[in-house]
Amino acid sequence: MSEATIDTVCEGLGFHKDYIHFTHLSNTRLVFGDNSVQSIGKYAKELSSTKALIVTDNGILKAGHISPVINSLESHEIDFEVYSKVRENPTTDDVNDCFNFAKGKSIDLIIGLGGGSSIDCKRSKFHTYKWWFNA
Repeated sequence: MSEATIDTVCEGLGFHKDYIHFTHLSNTRLVFGDNSVQSIGKYAKELSSTKALIVTDNGILKAGHISPVINSLESHEIDFEVYSKVRENPTTDDVNDCFNFAKGKSIDLIIGLGGGSSIDCKRSKFHTYKWWFNA
């Protein structure tokens, strides 16, 4: 078996290696791994955040998984609010409820904590916020 290099992989797929050379920049940082939540305050500080909205669900809250996030934010002197009413497969009503919860609270960072529903609600909340401020 030959070594898989960019040249051999591209040759096997039938295109030149220059077609897959790209850079993608995104304003979203997805942090994944053991104890990664302990660094969230550091990342928030790097973004010059002063107040975060933690978007999660009651299961995450009841299980205590939010504690390391809160501890990290507090250790970096980041204020926060917790929205924990995310339901499985959130609807626009859920996003609107989250938006109304955060409105007027000077939120400058949104943290999605938990599974896909919390992240979806956070992402939709961000786009709603962006639309609202640009309207």
